[in-house]
Amino acid sequence: EPTAQAIRALAVWQRIWQADQHEAKVSSRFEWMVTGVEQGYQFLQSQQRDDGSFVPVWFGNEHHTDVENPTLGTAQVLAALADLHVLNSSVAERAADYLMASQHSGGGWGPPRVPIDYSGGERSKNSRTWRENDAMAKYCSVEETAAAVSALLPLAARSPALQKSVSRGLAWLTAAVEQDRHRQPAIVGF
Repeated sequence: EPTAQAIRALAVWQRIWQADQHEAKVSSRFEWMVTGVEQGYQFLQSQQRDDGSFVPVWFGNEHHTDVENPTLGTAQVLAALADLHVLNSSVAERAADYLMASQHSGGGWGPPRVPIDYSGGERSKNSRTWRENDAMAKYCSVEETAAAVSALLPLAARSPALQKSVSRGLAWLTAAVEQDRHRQPAIVGF
């Protein structure tokens, strides 16, 4: 999401300029930055999907049914919200909830899990839950998992569920590195 990336850059400049408030030129530039960040934040709020995700403009996942990459988009926005110090907002909470819900049972992130529809009565006593039905888990990527873990890390201390999600993601990344999967890049942009 270009807006999230721009907000992150502006947030850094805001912190630098706030530290240099003794310069006269800073105040007019700082006001512009504040306005730009506020407008960017409002835009991001308007782009959040009902499930809490964000879909980036430039990044896709070839294994996603719509060739979208809501994992990467949501992680980028959540990272921007951390830079803005608004992780207590409903936007951030919904984004974190989406990332946790989209994590595969093995700990990685990638294309969405494919849930089994049990409405037709096909469920047997030996069947697994939809959470464990990871038909797409083999397509989890180091790139998407690292982005999701990085975005959730600032929130990990808030709840056991967030801690578990981050821990599972880190374990998945560790295993991926041990298996040299980090040397096999995934296509995340089209």
